[in-house]
Parts: sequence; structure tokens; C-alpha cells
Amino acid sequence: MEIARYEKRIIAYLIDLILAFAPPLAAAIVVYLRLPPNFDLPLYFYFLGVEIASYLLFIIFSFFFIIISKGFTFGSLIMGIKIMHPNRIPLTARDAFLRGVTIGVLPMVLANAVYMLAIHTERTIFDRITETVVVDYRHR
Repeated sequence: MEIARYEKRIIAYLIDLILAFAPPLAAAIVVYLRLPPNFDLPLYFYFLGVEIASYLLFIIFSFFFIIISKGFTFGSLIMGIKIMHPNRIPLTARDAFLRGVTIGVLPMVLANAVYMLAIHTERTIFDRITETVVVDYRHR
């Protein structure tokens, strides 16, 4: 197995992000449409609520999916990549939680992109924090 390419990781991340973003967005739209016309709540509160709920769902989905599937998120399963320790020790709940918390923060993702482009590496900051690698298990 070899380390997964950056492109596959980005697509997997976007799939996970959409999975976490869609339910809060749908809920915010329903709430907005159901409120009485005289209820004047600024629109940015809806955006803030969607953002916070998406972040929390991202952490929850990532954590439980990694624990249950032993190294996959939903997006990584679709893209054929897996999170694992280099010495093949199973991922711990700590690893899954740290990955979810750090990857869910947009500024961290942007800093990570700059880091990967500057250093020319396939390992991310998140991999280094949790001492894991993301491998392409479908690669031949």
C-alpha cells in the first residue's frame, strides 16, 4: 500500500464535509420558512447555526465512522483510502477524535494545504498530530 494522493484526500474530505453540512442547512431552511413573519431574526444567525452544527456533526460523523469502520470516513471509503498507523496498530478513539476536531476547522485545512504544497509531502499536519498515514488500499 502507498500513501494516498492529495487529490483523493481532498475529494474524500469534500464528501465528508457535504455529509456534515447538508442536515444543518436543511434544518435551518425549514426553521426559517416555518417562523412567523413578524419574528425578526437576522439571517447571519442562521448561517452561524449551520456552521456550528456542521462542525459538530463533522466531528461526530468522523469519530464514529473511523471507530466503527476501523480507519475509514464515509468519503475515504468511497475514494478507496484508509487512515492507519504506519506500524498497523489499530486507531484509538483519541486518534479519531483529534482528526475530527482538527480537520473540521477550516483555517486548519487551509494551513494544511499551504503546508503540503510548500513541503511537497503527502502527509498532512493532521497525520503528524495523530501519527497516522492515509494509504490508498485500492492502488495496484
